[in-house]
Amino acid sequence: MANLSVEKLGTIIGSNPELLLSQMKEAGLKHSKLSDEVTDSDKKILLDFLKNQQTKKTKTISLNKTKGEILKEKLKE
Repeated sequence: MANLSVEKLGTIIGSNPELLLSQMKEAGLKHSKLSDEVTDSDKKILLDFLKNQQTKKTKTISLNKTKGEILKEKLKE
């Protein structure tokens, strides 16, 4: 695959190029301008970073109500 600029990559993937540049900086990449070239290894680093960020955000805690709590709620209504 050919190397692309940050701006062109953002357009291709449907992301705001400024946001993409910000995410690349967060991932530890050295890009500072929209015209900077993005290599395949840069894309891999960014993808791994974003997957890791998504995993952190999707961890949730769910609480289940006991039958007694449900009955108490119904009695209040």
